[in-house]
Amino acid sequence: MPADATRDVVNAASLARDRSGSILAQVPPSLQDAFRDYGRWYGWSVVDAGARVVLVVFPLLQLAEYLLDPSVSRDAWMHAAIRAPAVLLALTLLLVRHRGRRQWHTRTAGAGLALVTVVSAWWMVVYHFPDGSGHLHAASAALTIAIVAVSVLCAGGRHDAAWVYVPALLLAMALLARSGQPLRLLVDATLYPVLAVAIGMVIARMLHDERVRTFLSERQLEAHALTDALTGLDNRRALEDALQGEHAHAQRHAGSYAVAMADLDRFKRVNDTYGHDVGDEVLREVARRMRAALRADDRLGRWGGEEFLLLLRGANETQAFETAEKLREAIAGQPIDTSAGPLPVTVSLGVAVLRGETLPGRVVTRSDQALYAAKAAGRNRTHVA
Repeated sequence: MPADATRDVVNAASLARDRSGSILAQVPPSLQDAFRDYGRWYGWSVVDAGARVVLVVFPLLQLAEYLLDPSVSRDAWMHAAIRAPAVLLALTLLLVRHRGRRQWHTRTAGAGLALVTVVSAWWMVVYHFPDGSGHLHAASAALTIAIVAVSVLCAGGRHDAAWVYVPALLLAMALLARSGQPLRLLVDATLYPVLAVAIGMVIARMLHDERVRTFLSERQLEAHALTDALTGLDNRRALEDALQGEHAHAQRHAGSYAVAMADLDRFKRVNDTYGHDVGDEVLREVARRMRAALRADDRLGRWGGEEFLLLLRGANETQAFETAEKLREAIAGQPIDTSAGPLPVTVSLGVAVLRGETLPGRVVTRSDQALYAAKAAGRNRTHVA
């Protein structure tokens, strides 16, 4: 993960803990694509679980109603018709997921299943409301459970929950109010479902915010695992991953890349004379100057100790040499200010361009050999393998 993205992750994770505003706005631009991918994965997981629950629970309810109270058989066909849209939609979503057609908008799929489920449950209350029978209380209880349960399908938080709950609630209340039944019965049948709407809205927001926090926390852990703590650059593990990816890309597209290994000259003398704290100051400033001199597409990391590795995408030998010289001059051109005073620092670099190697490690080995040649030739210079 590039250093800029690493800083975005760490800062975003801090914001997620410290601010109470819209947590979605705290996902930095560099992570928007990754968050959308995460949202699609999460959304399909939830939709899959919700669809399976509908396919199990609705038929079981239908069967239980008939077995526990055969008198309801006269309403069995109406109950089945009311529940059929949710069952059919759930079956459709499972088939879509099974066939791998996940380009469907997961928020729409989840909110759609939630809406159809809630409408079915409300319609059951509306259907039994005129007779005021015990079936009405059972329908009201089932509606309350459904309202709370479908909150997990509202991936967009309160926004999606509002589109699920409010239209169904307003339509149902309008139909119930026109039935001519006493107000007491209306309140008795809808009190808990209305309270469940408020609870569902809270749950939807909490789940949404927690999903964002989980995403940012996972990326923060990943960033720490791939970042050098001292310089904030990529560490060796991250560089090796980047090299593997760039090598595979170059092989597929007949492209090229260059590797430059940089090593600070006589750095041990700095540590022995001024201490490791001053040495750390030097390393941080060297990393800052190198990063400032590179293109956005190039990768820079700390290979180990005072060694840095540069991965120059699409660079030929001339371009790689010019870039290495630019970095060398950026470091040697001005002493580095430290707590022990200004210190002159130079760096030697070895450059190697891909020449048909089957493994990226062999390109790195050639750059390392070129580095030793630069050291042997007097230091503070660039040598090309």
